[in-house]
Amino acid sequence: MRTIAAAAALAAALPMAGGCAHHPAEVAAPQGLSYACADGRSLNIRYDGGDPNRMPAHLAIDGSDHALRPVPAMNGLRYEGEDGLVWTAEGDEATLAAAGAEPVRCTRVRESAAAAPDAVQESRPPGH
Repeated sequence: MRTIAAAAALAAALPMAGGCAHHPAEVAAPQGLSYACADGRSLNIRYDGGDPNRMPAHLAIDGSDHALRPVPAMNGLRYEGEDGLVWTAEGDEATLAAAGAEPVRCTRVRESAAAAPDAVQESRPPGH
């Protein structure tokens, strides 16, 4: 009986540990979409509930997790954070802007696209 109670307590505590932005080491492995930015940084954005048009999102970059809320956009998606961070995306292209900094262009990283250049090089004759 004690084992069942302990397992239930652990299961109840797990969802809370994964969402703690103050302790990045406790955050579970990122799930969502990965982007490579022009300034050399990588980021991951997770749209809560799976609907990027209406649900909050979490953007992980530089070891920090930023909570973002959706706002109306002319095209694509637009999210804003309480800390002044702005994320806009349309298709595989996005822009990350922070208060007082120049916006940075980011491109979605797809696993299949990362493998494609190697396949192309292997099919070329030597010296080309």
